[in-house]
Amino acid sequence: MSPIRDLAEQQSIFLYNRNFYLPILSFYFLLSPFYFFDSGLPQLSDLTLMTMFVFLIFSRPLTVYRSYNLLVFTGICFVSYIIIVNSFWAFWLSDFTVLYASLFYMFNIMTVILFLLLYEKLGPLLFKVVYVSITTSVILQFGLSFFFSSGSYRESLFYNNPNQLGYANLVSLAIILITYQSVKRGRIWFFVAVTGCLVLIAASLSKAATISGAVMFVTWLLLSKHWSVKINTMLIAVVFAFLFVTVPSFQESFKENERVTKLETRLNDIGQANDDNPANRGYDRIINDSEYLVFGAGEGAYTRFDTKLSGYEIHSTFGNLLFSYGVIGMVLFIALIVLSVYRRPLAMSSPLFFILLYGIAHNGIRNTIFWIFLSLLFLSRIYVKEGKEGDDHANVH
Repeated sequence: MSPIRDLAEQQSIFLYNRNFYLPILSFYFLLSPFYFFDSGLPQLSDLTLMTMFVFLIFSRPLTVYRSYNLLVFTGICFVSYIIIVNSFWAFWLSDFTVLYASLFYMFNIMTVILFLLLYEKLGPLLFKVVYVSITTSVILQFGLSFFFSSGSYRESLFYNNPNQLGYANLVSLAIILITYQSVKRGRIWFFVAVTGCLVLIAASLSKAATISGAVMFVTWLLLSKHWSVKINTMLIAVVFAFLFVTVPSFQESFKENERVTKLETRLNDIGQANDDNPANRGYDRIINDSEYLVFGAGEGAYTRFDTKLSGYEIHSTFGNLLFSYGVIGMVLFIALIVLSVYRRPLAMSSPLFFILLYGIAHNGIRNTIFWIFLSLLFLSRIYVKEGKEGDDHANVH
C-alpha cells in the first residue's frame, strides 16, 4: 500500500471515529443529570455508553495499549473478585438479590475500558470533548435550577435524591479541573461552570460534598500552574468581598436567600446530626461482625448484621468496600487508585483526594461518573506526554 493511500485511509478512520463517537459521548454528559427511572435501574444516558462500547468491540483494529494493560488487568481482577464474593453469599443465603450489586461494578469497569479505547481512537481530542460536554451539562443544570425545583428541603433537581446531585457535581468539578488544560482558554466559561458546580453542590445541602468541593477548588488553584486563573479568581473574590462588606442591600439579600440559610443550617449541624455518628452510618458492623473483613460479606441481605443501621449498606465508600469485599477487595481498589495517580502532578491528582474524602461519609463507588473521572486521571499522563503530538495529528486530519 502506497504512503498516500495509507494516509488517506488513516484520515478516513479518524474522521469516522470523530464524527461517530464524539456526538454520542457529548450526548451522554448532557443526558446524565436527568434520571428518568428509579435509582439502581439503567438510565437513558447509560445506553449511550453501552452503544459506544458495543461498536468499539466490533470495530477494527481493537487493541489495548501496553500502558493500559495493568489498569485493565487490575480492574478485571477487582470486578471478578466482587462477582465471586457476591455469588458465594447469594447461594449460601439463598438470596439472589446479593448478585445485583455485581452489575454496577461490571458496568463501571466496562466504562473504564470504554474510555481507554476511546482515547486510542480519538487521542487528546477526547479530553477536549469531555471538557466542553461536561461544562455545558453543568451550565445547563445551573440555568435550569432557576426554573425547576424538586420542592423539597434539600434540592435534587433532576436526580432522584439530593446526594446524587451533590456527588455528581462534585465529580463533575473534578473532571473540569483535570481537563481544563486541554483547552486553556475560555476563562469566563470555565468560571461559570465551576460556579455552577459549587452552587448545585450547595443546593443539595450535602455537608460532605459542599466542604469537599470548596476545598478541592481552592487546593487546585493553589497547586495549578494556571497563574492567570489564580489572579482572576482572586479578583472575583475581592469584588465579591467588597460588595458584601460595603453594600448593605447585597449583604441582606445574601443572608435572606433561602438556599444560603438552609446551607448555613446544615453546616452548623455538623457533628450534631444523627447521621454524623459513625454507628449510624453503619461503621459499627466492621467491629461487631469483624469475621467478614478478610474475604467480605457481599453487598445485600443487610439485616444479618449487628448494626444500628440495620437493613442498609454502610454509608461510606471505604467502609462498604472493606466490609463487603474484605481486605482483598480493598487492596484491589487501592491498586486502581495508585495506578490512576502514579506520576501525575499534584494539581491533577488532588481532586481525587477530595472525592475520596467525601467517600468517608457516603458510598459513591457505584456511580459511573466516578469511574469516568478515574479513567481520565489515568489517561492524563499519556495526554500530557502526547498532547502536542495528538493536536498536530488532529490538525493534519
